[in-house]
Amino acid sequence: MFFIFGLGNPGKKYKYTRHNLGFWVVEEMAKKYRVSFWRRRCFSRMAVISRVFPQPVALIKPQTFMNLSGRALFCFQEKYRFSVDKILVICDDLSIPAGFIRFKARGSSGGHKGLGSIISALNTEEFPRLRVGIGPVTEGFSYEEFVLQELTSEEVEIYRRITAHAVSAVEIFITAGIEKVMAEYNRRKLI
Repeated sequence: MFFIFGLGNPGKKYKYTRHNLGFWVVEEMAKKYRVSFWRRRCFSRMAVISRVFPQPVALIKPQTFMNLSGRALFCFQEKYRFSVDKILVICDDLSIPAGFIRFKARGSSGGHKGLGSIISALNTEEFPRLRVGIGPVTEGFSYEEFVLQELTSEEVEIYRRITAHAVSAVEIFITAGIEKVMAEYNRRKLI
């Protein structure tokens, strides 16, 4: 089984914020493949896509809030005993301009507290991730205010289009691997 963790914060208050783009991507994948999220152990909601890809794909939305995402991922790792090459973590990234997505095979948290929590819980930086660009920060806002600010209707539409591209990229990642998807998406402006 392959595990895709979309990071975000639970609750309506955060649904339309930049910090929830990881949720958006896994929700859009679930919608595309007509699977529903249901509550599981491990502090998460999960949907499973079977018989589409070479192996089943679990779409996971940790319900621990962003900064504690590692708790949910660690629980899944303990339960399913997967290796880190069987996961993909999807999150927002301030250092990448809006309109771009970037895959990385490994790396530091880059200051992202959700990634930091996962790195701490797994005790490794050696896992693939998809970072959805949200930068730059609007003048007059702190990082925290910017990522948690409710999006305008125009911004929602822009990020929906980016999310659709991200879903296509995740499908390539699952079927062809990180090198292929990095070559195809990492330098390409999506919108």
